[in-house]
Amino acid sequence: MYYSNADVDALLDKTSGSIGEDDYNDAIAEMNKIMVEDDPAAIFVGSVKWYSVLQQNIKGFEPNPIYINTYNVYDMYREG
Repeated sequence: MYYSNADVDALLDKTSGSIGEDDYNDAIAEMNKIMVEDDPAAIFVGSVKWYSVLQQNIKGFEPNPIYINTYNVYDMYREG
């Protein structure tokens, strides 16, 4: 996929040099606004909601936001 926006390109050029932290953060925020709100490269129609349903006596469960539906079963145990 190819994305082209002259304003984003100019902001990228600005951030590649040595600028202050506040100017850098402002430029990144502006790029984010352009790429997400003003001129998105894709149409975001939705996302899937994932659920993990456990009984109340299951302890040691830690959700993994990167590998959905992956459980560290060695740390999980049933209480009582």
